[in-house]
Amino acid sequence: MKKKHIIGMMIVASMLSFNAFAGMTVVKNVKEVIVEYMKKMDDFKAAVKNGKIKASSLETADALKEQDKVMDNLGLTNKDKNTLRTYISSGNVLKVDVIGTLNVLWAAKKGTVGKTDAEAVSISSFVDSAIKFLTNVDLIGEKKSSTKLSEAEFKETAEALNKLVTILDNPLSYEIKERDNYTAMLNKLSENALTAESINLALVEAVMATAKGPDGKVGVSKEKAMEIIRNIINCLSR
Repeated sequence: MKKKHIIGMMIVASMLSFNAFAGMTVVKNVKEVIVEYMKKMDDFKAAVKNGKIKASSLETADALKEQDKVMDNLGLTNKDKNTLRTYISSGNVLKVDVIGTLNVLWAAKKGTVGKTDAEAVSISSFVDSAIKFLTNVDLIGEKKSSTKLSEAEFKETAEALNKLVTILDNPLSYEIKERDNYTAMLNKLSENALTAESINLALVEAVMATAKGPDGKVGVSKEKAMEIIRNIINCLSR
């Protein structure tokens, strides 16, 4: 079978598996269902990264058509779809992470439709914030320096932004409180990404505005924000 069909088949097969899991609501809650689906998508990403599936096959007409369907189902605008299409077709090393995460977010969105419990509401809110972040992914690496960040801080924020792309769906497996913290940070980051000096600075300002200090109050110093950003860099993938 031609490899250009494998991508679409893997995504469709994974979605079928997700739908099968979703029917097991008596046994599994929505987070457990999504986490199982995430593991399947991790297998897909690993197959690309270890060469079992050629990365170039992600850019074939059939693969791009499958990716378009996912973006349509997530409600992306044509402008946002074009941003992600360009990113995926650019040969960026992180394109498989973006594709995998889009599919996970779609699965999470499907899994929370019509649900009003705290877990589902938290997951749904996170999905929206993660989608916003992905539609600004083209800004990562756009600027090479900052007048408001030191050279070391700029380098660390660049590394953290790329790491966020690779682990973006991780918070779906977190407890509600921790996931909601990520949601707030991603929303603030996306809110400022286009107007800030750089998306790097927008990340620092987003963490400063949404993280909680030792006293439990929202809002931290730049130094504390950089500590949190370093933790993102060191965060392990699943």
